Amino acid sequence: MEYILNGIYLCLGLQLSIVSILLLVKSNGRKRILAAIGFIVSLGLFQVLLYEFFKDEVLFQILIKANTKLFIPPLLYIYLIIDRQSYLIHFIFPTFYLIGSYIIIFGFPTLYNNHYDLFSSFDFTTVLVNFLFYFILGYRYISVEMPKNLVITAYTKYKYFFYLFNLWEVVLLIIYGLVIINLLEHYSSFNLVRGLNFIWGTVLIFYIISESYFFKTRFLNKNISKHPILISKTSEVGHLINQILKNEKKYLESSYSLKHLASDTHLEPDIINQYFNEIKGISLKTYIYRLRIQEFLKLLKDQQNNHYDIGGLAEMAGFNSRATFYRIFKSEQGVTPTEYIKKNH
Repeated sequence: MEYILNGIYLCLGLQLSIVSILLLVKSNGRKRILAAIGFIVSLGLFQVLLYEFFKDEVLFQILIKANTKLFIPPLLYIYLIIDRQSYLIHFIFPTFYLIGSYIIIFGFPTLYNNHYDLFSSFDFTTVLVNFLFYFILGYRYISVEMPKNLVITAYTKYKYFFYLFNLWEVVLLIIYGLVIINLLEHYSSFNLVRGLNFIWGTVLIFYIISESYFFKTRFLNKNISKHPILISKTSEVGHLINQILKNEKKYLESSYSLKHLASDTHLEPDIINQYFNEIKGISLKTYIYRLRIQEFLKLLKDQQNNHYDIGGLAEMAGFNSRATFYRIFKSEQGVTPTEYIKKNH
């Protein structure tokens, strides 16, 4: 049974490393950072699995001693901010700490072995402080800056990925700390870490695959960042759109569409779509339908229109299809136009 579990674990590590390398080669920017995260996690999978077999090999010891836990928090933060800020500075501390660890471990092995508990405690403290620092930075960016710059679907996806990944790190840190203070045996911690890594490694594989172009276009819009105009001039865009749609009552034109609104406002169609989807939370078509329903209700209250039937009033409100009008009215008001009239007149 143990060999079967090890085989499954090895396959998972290979799959994660392969999809990470493929993403690293075929992409740039945020996806490359994700690929680096996936590859580091795959190294952790291999370390846990192969430790008993190669723990005396110098090369494997170097790999084991490479404190990859220090690189994950800054990489996660960079994954969020990469489109907005320079990120190379965040690699300086983990790199120098790693080099310093190598110098002490392999240059002064006697000193390291004699004070192993002290070095382990210092290592844990460093990892914990590093984690907290980048978690706070990431939390602040997600809370303040990210909603301004990304569309809602992308913001939601990246936010939950960040929090879930940090939850996994927190659990690993707790296990690491319990081992250091001798409240958890190494064997028990080994099994716990292996189980957690298996679960998160599986999740990470599917997440990386979801970031491929084929799947990403099915979950997210092609453009995940908000248009710069919407970031800096949201109110001006809204005022201009309202001026055309509401004040000039363009919604009364039955054929009025995105193309016409873009022409009237001199805004790009993508900006208008993003404004409605991200700011209003509905599509332009739905917004126009709601304006027409409101117009219909106003016309219905005006006694001068008593000689018009429902279809005539709907046409005056901008609808050119009775079936569409009935469907939209029922969706917005919860009752049919006939039921509404009976109830309110």
